Amino acid sequence: MLGDLNRWFKGVMYEGSSRIPLLMKAPPSSRFAAQFNRGQVIGNIVESIDVMPTLCEMAGVPLPSEGIQGRSMTKLVSGSETDWKNCAFAERNSRMIRTPQYKLIKNDSKAIRRGGSGYELYDLTEDPQEEHDLASDPAHATVVKELAAKLEAWEKDNPPVPGMAGVPLPPKAGASDRTTKPEKKAGRRKRAQ
Repeated sequence: MLGDLNRWFKGVMYEGSSRIPLLMKAPPSSRFAAQFNRGQVIGNIVESIDVMPTLCEMAGVPLPSEGIQGRSMTKLVSGSETDWKNCAFAERNSRMIRTPQYKLIKNDSKAIRRGGSGYELYDLTEDPQEEHDLASDPAHATVVKELAAKLEAWEKDNPPVPGMAGVPLPPKAGASDRTTKPEKKAGRRKRAQ
């Protein structure tokens, strides 16, 4: 985002901020070295949440039974994956769904107050620089509706926090944590004189 779309910071849903490179290499002695160390470029959509399952599989560490949203990329890299996902989701104030062709951004209230619209739609095949917002174009109303429904379903999906043996879970929201909050003492403090 060094000037892309007149922006000088990351944290937005445009390609200059949300499309990040992912480089992975396996140790030479790993059974995955032949797949991961050949300098191959994979054009499929992957997400940061796919890194943990991939590393766990490569290290032989079992994944928690629940709460994991990502998928291991080992079959994708080897070329044996037959059912890889075709979209990615992201959030940081605003939210987005990205497919190989389209990106739908659901703007947060702050962006809307600054004069932005509720949604932005870009055809990344025809407009890779994201210069032409198609969200209000009647010809793309069906695409907006379909992607908005997928984004809404993703927003409602709140899996449990994954737990792994030997790794303590953070305290639940609202639970008191005596290690970080000092206890309040009864009574009033006397002023120093």
